[in-house]
Amino acid sequence: RTPMAAIRGYADLLTLGTLGELNSEQKEALNVIRRNIDRLDNLIKDILDISRLESGTLSIQPTKCDLLEIITEVLATIRFTAESKNIVIETNVDNNLPPIYADRDRIKQVLINLLGNAIKFSDSGSKIILSAKRDKNNVIIAVKDFGRGIPKNKQKKIFEPFYQVDSGMDRKFGGVGLGLAITRGIVEAHDGKITVESQVGKGSTFFVKLPLKPSFIKSEKRFSIFRDEKALPEISLRPSHSELEKLIDEMAGNAKK
Repeated sequence: RTPMAAIRGYADLLTLGTLGELNSEQKEALNVIRRNIDRLDNLIKDILDISRLESGTLSIQPTKCDLLEIITEVLATIRFTAESKNIVIETNVDNNLPPIYADRDRIKQVLINLLGNAIKFSDSGSKIILSAKRDKNNVIIAVKDFGRGIPKNKQKKIFEPFYQVDSGMDRKFGGVGLGLAITRGIVEAHDGKITVESQVGKGSTFFVKLPLKPSFIKSEKRFSIFRDEKALPEISLRPSHSELEKLIDEMAGNAKK
């Protein structure tokens, strides 16, 4: 990530005019560079996370969290992305939700991933419903969209690294297929579970079930995500040759935008 920091630093210097004034065409080119720096930076973060999942070194730092507060922060973070497609995010959150013991930043990452996907796969002018409620000793969070939906035979595969529903050469949506794999890993690291219900042409609902008090709070605060070999069963986190080609194509395509 050190080269990325250097690239970003020089891009900032150019933006500020420290190295000389830029004309309008140069400023537009610089905007393209900055957008793709952000994309590449996010990709690096995802690859690091998936590597930590594979090696069992992803750290979870649980604290007592107000889920409603986390949701409010996430909605503020993702607001611009939704507004860019004229998508409304409706909320149905129990105001009396009890606190949960979780890694605040990682739960925010889960919600941003799920809402980001819902926005990406929804048509402009659509809506998304985010709900959260208590269910006995758990909290159930649901993200519902009214997009294209996921075929039944692909619903289990979407949580595998590098898997994409629209994997053909003419696929419409970007991404390299790491977000849901990381989301699943984080949820399971909290002794939770993530599932999906979907119907083609009608949309998808992702459910995240988190225990109010996961078993790990009584032990160390930093631990390996793979407490046993069954935590993330029989999936390969190493991309195949074709998957690497998709990754390179995705990065090359982004560089043109």
